[in-house]
Order: sequence, then structure tokens, then C-alpha cells
Amino acid sequence: GHAVYRINNPFNANELPRQIRLNRTDNFCQGSVLYNTSSTLNNLLGFTDSLKNTLYKYPALTPTMNWKANNPPMPPINLRIEKDLVTSAAKLVWDKGELDMDGDSSFFYVLYKFTTGSPSQSEIDNNENIVDITSRNEIAPKNIIAAPGDLYFGLTAIDRYGLESMLSNLVQLLPPPVAVLDNPWNDETHQRDTIKLVWNYAKDAFQYQLQVSESEAFSGTLFVNTTLIDTFFQIQGLKGLTKYYWRVKTSNPAGESAYSSPFNFTTGFPASTTLLEPAHATTGVSLNPTFKWAKSITALSYRFQFASSITITPQTTLLDTVLTDTTLSLSKLVLNKNYFWRVAAKNEYGTSLWSSTFGFKTQTTVKVEGEHIIPDFYELSQNYPNPFNPSTTIGFAIPLPEYVDVKIYDMLGSEVITLVSEDMSPGKYSVEWNGIDSLNNHVPSGVYFYSIRAGKYHDTKKMIFLR
Repeated sequence: GHAVYRINNPFNANELPRQIRLNRTDNFCQGSVLYNTSSTLNNLLGFTDSLKNTLYKYPALTPTMNWKANNPPMPPINLRIEKDLVTSAAKLVWDKGELDMDGDSSFFYVLYKFTTGSPSQSEIDNNENIVDITSRNEIAPKNIIAAPGDLYFGLTAIDRYGLESMLSNLVQLLPPPVAVLDNPWNDETHQRDTIKLVWNYAKDAFQYQLQVSESEAFSGTLFVNTTLIDTFFQIQGLKGLTKYYWRVKTSNPAGESAYSSPFNFTTGFPASTTLLEPAHATTGVSLNPTFKWAKSITALSYRFQFASSITITPQTTLLDTVLTDTTLSLSKLVLNKNYFWRVAAKNEYGTSLWSSTFGFKTQTTVKVEGEHIIPDFYELSQNYPNPFNPSTTIGFAIPLPEYVDVKIYDMLGSEVITLVSEDMSPGKYSVEWNGIDSLNNHVPSGVYFYSIRAGKYHDTKKMIFLR
């Protein structure tokens, strides 16, 4: 037993590791017991790291219960390398051995690695050669470093008393051959926006390294650089009208092949379009804007998305439509509000990547319509229609140049929104209000007041909003 309370400050981080090493020099000591797990789980003084990376770096077998039985199980038979029917990767497979003299069979299997086809007993007893302990009858070992051609696997069986069988037959694992690419064929064109790359199974390959690049030399950033156990990979997010190169390398614990000769394919869907108007970060945009974007070669239609946030999601999307033109007009946007938009081009081979997302902010005041008629007096007209829903028009007239404010108030006298606040020339004007306050919220039904102040002139009238 070990005093785990010493796995903490101010004690030395090496104290318990030294105790465990000392125990291992005593043939009568059969192991270590830690009476508290919190110190180990919390990695105090780096003790957990010492256990994993140094003291218990390799797997080990449990002590045998030879007072209960002394007949070891029969060894597994027919250890071999097979292709997995699901993943198409190679794996080690074996058959269960016969029952031993006590009628027991194997509970676990121990997979060993050796650098020779005739390992000595000391090599079998060396737990550094244990690859894995499993209850299954198949395994695809990983993270093994070996010289090409010098890797052999053997197997033993463990029964419920911890007794170990003799070693099974040995299997030599050689590096796999170069992969053969299958689909799409080399120099294929008009590929869709989602492509399934396929290659043939390579004998004894445990995994495959796939690379996809716009560069024939596979230089710079790779579009795909991934390790797989399957012999196919589906890719999306490709650029339109672009040539890509791809290749595959095979590997197993004994080594790896060279990369296959690369194939190339060219996508047939359109390239991304370029947004034109409204330009990004524009302010004071009309509440009835027209959107324009560049025509994309081979595009038959365009998908247009319009949203209230720069991260366009289903929750923030206000419009998602498909059209054949490169312009689109919207109306009745909200005052002083940020909007965002993007476009993707489409044809029979698929859809391009989205364009850049552009954002803009609408005007801060309502557009005022004016007549070039100089009135004889100041006037604030009754709104029409009244009651109204969803919008109403307010008319006013000024005979002299003035700074004009037109505001909406609720029944409590609180300001709802400013519709006009600017210098104006003499004339007759009208402004529309759509029941939106200064925070872009819809106001409730009720009585509201609208007021004008132009120089010394001031007037207020009542209106009714009905939902």
C-alpha cells in the first residue's frame, strides 16, 4: 500500500514513483495498492502522467490463480490477416482454440509483436511486446513502430484463472502495396458538388491516407488530408469550375507504401458569384433596396439569402429564394437596422460555394416625399388611413426653410420614434409610418400622437393603430 496523501504539496513528486520502483525489486511484493483514487484522477504532482507514461506504460497480465487450476487453455488457431467486409481494411483474425483438460476455454486473448519468426520465451515474457488484450477474435493493431519486413504477430489465450496458453502460429505482416485509384477516372470533367472518391483495397492495408489538392504537386494547404480505414471518401465544399488532384497512400504497422499516381477531376457546377450592390458596410440604405450581383459562368439560377445576422441560420433568415436573374428588389425594410445577404450560383451539376456575406444598415429616418409647391401657411394634416394597419401616411407643409422634427408618441407621452429630423425647404411633404418603434419593435394596438415642430410652429394630432 502507498500513502497517497503524499501525492500533494509539499511532498516530493518523485516519492511514490520511487516506492513503486522499490516494490518491483522485491520478489515477494506482488503489486501496489492506492487507497485513494482522487489523487490519481486529478493528476496531482503529475502522478497520473508518471503512471501512464512510465511506470505502467505497457500492458500487463493479471497474476494467475494456480491454486484453483493448473491446466492452461488451448492456444487460438489459424491466426491470419483478412479484409474487413465492412470497412475494406485489413485486420488480424483468429479462431477459438479447443477446450482444455478442465473444460475451460479462453476468456481473453493477448496479441504479441515480435521482430523474428521464432521468438524466445524471454521475448514472450517481455510485456513490452504485448500489443493488446482483447475478448474479441479480431483486431487491427495501431501505433506500432517496426522495420519493414521484421514484424510478426502471435497470440495466446487467457482463461478465467489467468493461466496463459502456448503461443499460436505466427503471422508476418509486410508493408502494403500502392493503392489503385478507381473513381472518378483521371481527367474526368463536369463533376458534381458532392463527389465520392473510391480506390481499390490494397492487400494487408490497415489504413489509407487520402490527399486532395488544387496543386498537382500537392503543395500549400491541402483541401483534404485525412486517414481512413474505408476505401472511399465523400467530399463537399469544392470550388466550382476548378481542377482537383487526389492520391492515396496505404499503411499498416509494418510500414507504408508510396503515394499512388495522382488522378484529377474538374467540377462542373458554377464558381462563386461576386456581390455588387448594396456594397458591404454601406449605411443609409433605402428601405426598398435593389440587390445586384455578377453573373456566374454556366449558372442557370441563383439562391439568394437575406438575414438579420451576419451568421446566416434558419432562425435569422428572412428570405431564402431561387431566381434566374442577377438582381432582386425588396421593400418595407426596417429603419436603422442591419441586414446581411449572400448568393450561390446553381446549375445541373450542383451549387457553388456561397459568395462573401455583405452587410448594410438602412436609413435612420423615413424617406420624405415632397412636392415643389410653396404653401401659404404651416400645416399638419390628419393621417390617412386612420385607423390604420399596417401603415399610414402623415402630411405636412412649411412655407419657409425650417429644421423640421416629426415624432410619434404613445398615450403616456413617451417618444416612440422620430420620423423626420432635418433641414427642409418650403413645400408640401408626406412621410409613412409602419407601426415600428425606434428599436425596430412592432408597437401594440392603441392610440398614438404625432407631432411636428418647424421653427416656431408646433402641432399635434391623434391616430389609431389596429392590429
